[in-house]
Amino acid sequence: MNYLTPEAPPVDGTEDRFSAVQRDAREEVRRVVDALGLVLPGEVIEEPRKGGNGVTLASGTYGSPTLRAIHTRILGATAASVISPTTVITQDATFVNAHFKSTDERPGLLVDMTAAGSVSIYIGCVFEKSSNHEGTFIRMVANAQAIFLGCKFIGSPVSAADIFDKPAVPGDVFLIGCYTASASAYPPGSVTQIGSF
Repeated sequence: MNYLTPEAPPVDGTEDRFSAVQRDAREEVRRVVDALGLVLPGEVIEEPRKGGNGVTLASGTYGSPTLRAIHTRILGATAASVISPTTVITQDATFVNAHFKSTDERPGLLVDMTAAGSVSIYIGCVFEKSSNHEGTFIRMVANAQAIFLGCKFIGSPVSAADIFDKPAVPGDVFLIGCYTASASAYPPGSVTQIGSF
């Protein structure tokens, strides 16, 4: 029997061998994806619990999530795990290896931290705006805090906007080992840099 060429379905309605092999293979792939906790491109980034959610993004582009649960962790499984603008953060959150990138359809703000008292941590993330996309990369309300560790800011927006749109309060943004390949600048006096360029 040739398993690469589908057979005509049996007259009695039972499943042919090729269809059974395909069904079993699809089920096995689904089990592996579920076991890894992968969210696939095109799926919505969800937070099913009130806190402590973990989301692993496969390679691909994801729409702009609004994170409402406390202590959500978003992990980019590959360097090609891209989140299009605007990610809205209303609680504490952690992002690892995520790539926040503007698109022609969504050229604006990459991240919007909307909750006073919230803390977001970004590890190994990339924040990228195309050269024809104007404006700020990240907006923060008063008393929101962020730590960036080993992150990169890329792009030269048309306007000379700061990377951060935030109140000029020292000590609420730490950049540790980060790199800025952008014509935009950090707001003077409001960002603490340690080993960053």
